[in-house]
Amino acid sequence: MRALCAAAALLASGALPAATIGGRLGYPSEALPAMIVVARNAAGETRQVETKPGQERYRLQLPAGSYVVFAIPVGIAATPGQVPLRGAHTAYSACARDKARLQSGQCQTGPLEEIRVAETDQRENVDIDDWYLPDGLMATLNLAVREVPRAQGARFEAYPADTSPLPSTRSPNFNGADPAVRRARGAIERAVVRGPNFAGRAVVARWACGRDCERWAIVDMATGGIAWVEDAAVQPARRNFPCDAEAIEYREDSRLLRVHRLEGDQVVTRDVVWWEDRLELGAESAQSARQFCGR
Repeated sequence: MRALCAAAALLASGALPAATIGGRLGYPSEALPAMIVVARNAAGETRQVETKPGQERYRLQLPAGSYVVFAIPVGIAATPGQVPLRGAHTAYSACARDKARLQSGQCQTGPLEEIRVAETDQRENVDIDDWYLPDGLMATLNLAVREVPRAQGARFEAYPADTSPLPSTRSPNFNGADPAVRRARGAIERAVVRGPNFAGRAVVARWACGRDCERWAIVDMATGGIAWVEDAAVQPARRNFPCDAEAIEYREDSRLLRVHRLEGDQVVTRDVVWWEDRLELGAESAQSARQFCGR
């Protein structure tokens, strides 16, 4: 239990191995449309975030790695016969940060700049302001809006669980549990009666804390241990989406749990991994509420 409490304190501190990039957004007109900002690695895997109309900067969390970064304007129809417009962070973007070089005409559109980030890196200079790419290059930035239906995060398959039947089970052990968990003892005991629903051997116990609000904990039915973390990113979970959707997403064959929350007009998803003796908060990803509800 002491190890679990120490892990929870570390998680609450926000000391998580995720990199963040951000920068200015430009566009070849006075009006700045909403955009989907995409970071793509060499394997073709992507992370993205959607900005609002008029929003001049973006921020995006990423795992450590190397990426190219580009933007898709939302609601801008392509001219028939032409490649859909895309903006990107290129050699021009790096050059244009030097005003003297920009004003002297030295900055020209160029190849995509590769952005390399290590865990916990924070970069705020990954501007997206080159919208005059060659058609051949622009055509490779072909992640259409309709192909971004949900937040990109960890995959359930990446955290497989053994679903073999348990030879025996134990009742939840409330000794030393958080007061919020002890107060929900009845709801947790009722939840485990139905058997494992998560990670092959565990139960995600959920109980109401108000309208569209629920708290949750994970009970290991093999040991009786209860995993709980108090962090505003995941606790309590709130089902205040503009559609009928669950705030907590999990599977019986995976140790990954995903918690969704509404922030303005975006749904932010936080990955949570269960390691039997502790919960570990992973990266965040985001998408518009429209995309989330249209999955």
